[in-house]
Amino acid sequence: MNFKKAIAYVMINSVLKIWKRVLMKSEKKRCIMCGNEILKSYSARFCDFVKERMFKNKECDTELVYCPDCGLYYSSRRPNDNESEGYYKNYMEEEYISHRCKIEPTFNKFRQDYVTSGDAEKEFLSRIHNMKSMFKKYIDFDKIKSVLDYGGARGNYILKEFKNAQKFLYDVDVLEPTNDDTVKVSYEELGNHKFDFIQCCHVLEHVAYPMEIIKKLISLMKAGSYLFVEVPYENDLVLPPPSGN
Repeated sequence: MNFKKAIAYVMINSVLKIWKRVLMKSEKKRCIMCGNEILKSYSARFCDFVKERMFKNKECDTELVYCPDCGLYYSSRRPNDNESEGYYKNYMEEEYISHRCKIEPTFNKFRQDYVTSGDAEKEFLSRIHNMKSMFKKYIDFDKIKSVLDYGGARGNYILKEFKNAQKFLYDVDVLEPTNDDTVKVSYEELGNHKFDFIQCCHVLEHVAYPMEIIKKLISLMKAGSYLFVEVPYENDLVLPPPSGN
């Protein structure tokens, strides 16, 4: 009798998993960035660390989705607020690094090599140079009176050229700004300001729905404000034929 129950349990779960996949396929999908409905899907799975830290090793089917309109690649399984909070808790601090090294033993060595080799400093200086070169084409630095670095960790990427501006930093971690002239504000306090210039560097790839952040940033702007958004660009993906349309 117990054996029959076990067989029935396995069969029911198998049917539920298949039905779940059918529902996922039948839902009308839109790109999470631009809303395009013509998407390509590829077979995918989460790496072990993400599956354990974000999803607590629960079953979480996903696909890699590609939008031909805006060029975005993203996972079809979007984390909820609790899952994202679980993943980024103590982000890049001792507990996070220790947890990740248990699953990815080479992670810490990679981080240390990145710093000791000088690559981290080279990347920082290169990004600062590129930002400065780009901004000066469009912006009169002297006319900018307020700058917000949204998600900027310690605000290291706020350019010194904004010498006449009040500088603000918003980030979810506990780090304090590197520079004394930068004020860290809470999410609630953001609504008390309208900024002349907002930068959001390497933030959107960490959130489930990036357009929600873009809309928030736009709400903090005024006529004539500038918004600079920077995200990673990967051009070395080698993908098999798509599994969907």
